[in-house]
Amino acid sequence: MNSRAVCMKAACWRSLSGSVLYLGLVATFLVPPTAKAQDVVGSPKSVAAEPKTYVSAGAAAKEIGNQGGGSPFRQAPGNGSLLVGCEVTLAPFGNTMIIKSIRPIFENSDGSPRTDGQLQGIASQLPARVEAKPNYAVARIVGMAGDRIDAFYVVFMRRRGDHLDPADSYASRWFGARTSNPLKEVGDLHDRAAIGLSGRSGDDVDAISLIFE
Repeated sequence: MNSRAVCMKAACWRSLSGSVLYLGLVATFLVPPTAKAQDVVGSPKSVAAEPKTYVSAGAAAKEIGNQGGGSPFRQAPGNGSLLVGCEVTLAPFGNTMIIKSIRPIFENSDGSPRTDGQLQGIASQLPARVEAKPNYAVARIVGMAGDRIDAFYVVFMRRRGDHLDPADSYASRWFGARTSNPLKEVGDLHDRAAIGLSGRSGDDVDAISLIFE
């Protein structure tokens, strides 16, 4: 085998190895929430949900994210609209993955088709989308962050008039890569549905939170 063939073979192997590692990192957002002790901080508790359970970190947090990066954003259309999901993209960050962008999804009170909000962050080529089933809405987000948002998932609850039913809830799969950073939960103590998404963003998403009436 001549030197040119050897170089081409080595280049192909490096490319393939990088692709396998990259795909391995991307695959982490396909893993559903679990109640493993290493995933939580403090005294965790599992809340019944179908088809999955979600892990509560105990103390409520104002936001999931770092301490000050990015510019503030707030999206809440009003007029009775509810937050029913989001579309995120992921990107490599060191040896892990982070939330690169997020776009909220809203359901209008007049029964018209669901609408997408504005994009926060700069989208990558790795999108993932989650929406509530009919008659459900976003109740909580649970996630972890270091310099950026490592990973999070969404908890949906059934709508019962002006409130949500915690006994009828389910969790999305994870978005991002789970790390050893503390798990935080954002939600409403009175089980109201989220009407919007807030946080901070620049090139990436630095923090996210929920808006309640």
